[in-house]
Amino acid sequence: MDKDDVEEWFEWMDELRTSGCTNTFGLRPLLAQQFDLDRKVSAWAHTAWMKSFNPMEPVAKRAAWAIEQEKTDAKAANAD
Repeated sequence: MDKDDVEEWFEWMDELRTSGCTNTFGLRPLLAQQFDLDRKVSAWAHTAWMKSFNPMEPVAKRAAWAIEQEKTDAKAANAD
């Protein structure tokens, strides 16, 4: 996964949220299906999107934050 992928996923989830066509808590399986993601990646992307959601922040900034958090979490897990 790279920043472009995460931005695309976040934009897609933003659009669905705005449309009101689905509850945002139900996005994980839709995200996995739409982008052919495994369950682990779709769960991470959905959680990162929810944690970073701020309609006043650009998607690129939110995606960069999410990726940085993932790196920080991975380093912490490896330090244990």
